[in-house]
Amino acid sequence: MATRQRARELSEKYRKIETMELKLYTEVGAMVAPEMAARPTTARPGTERKILRMSARYENGLPLYTKGDA
Repeated sequence: MATRQRARELSEKYRKIETMELKLYTEVGAMVAPEMAARPTTARPGTERKILRMSARYENGLPLYTKGDA
């Protein structure tokens, strides 16, 4: 049980960090590193995180959807 709870906490922490990173890059107008933009995301369609990731992909000339996306 403790392991599952810890996994959920880490997952939520990762989501928050990923969102903050994407917001920062978007707000300052800097380009997101292609390897970060290309990673699959578990964000649900229409969420801020998903939209930020897709805009980072677009800025880097990558496909909007990648294998493993939610």
